Amino acid sequence: RHVGAAVPEIAAALALEAEELGFGAHRLWREASMRPTVAVHFRRLHGVAFGGRAPHPHLALLGPDYYRRALGHATRGLDTPRILAFSDDPAWLDEQDWLDGYDWVNVEKEAPPAASLFVLLLMARCRALVAANSTLSWWSGLLRHVSDPSAVLVAPDMTCWEPSITLGREWHCVRTAVPAGLYVHSTLPQHLKPADLTQDF
Repeated sequence: RHVGAAVPEIAAALALEAEELGFGAHRLWREASMRPTVAVHFRRLHGVAFGGRAPHPHLALLGPDYYRRALGHATRGLDTPRILAFSDDPAWLDEQDWLDGYDWVNVEKEAPPAASLFVLLLMARCRALVAANSTLSWWSGLLRHVSDPSAVLVAPDMTCWEPSITLGREWHCVRTAVPAGLYVHSTLPQHLKPADLTQDF
């Protein structure tokens, strides 16, 4: 809600960088332009240590119910969509059955050098996006909305986790439940432990 008019300029600058890095030659980059593709972001790890400990293996994980419902919204009206699945834990993603029945690819296994930028912009090229609780997903959605305001953007409704997080009207927000203590914001004081969080998220 704060970036507003800056997004088109940011999108234009990133498009130039993608061209300089040769992303257009990548198979998945071309595929996202030629087929009805849906980006799905699975965020498994929080990515930061908490209280001196390694990230909890289930921290910030959204469950199958969210993804099934979100995919239902994102794929509605698309004929045989191709799912481009993104995850910070690609090996874990291969073990899941959430995408059974879909034609899908584990993008992280094919990402080139400069993978973070490639992932961000490849998500933004897809016809629809299923976001995780992640700024990477949200930025991809903002960039996609600039190029195609009719694109379907689906995200978890996180106002019950953290009321300050709100997404724009271009997003379809799906209500979801996260067990108490599994979602921990990285800005919480270091002395707090997940067990100290008694709020029912």
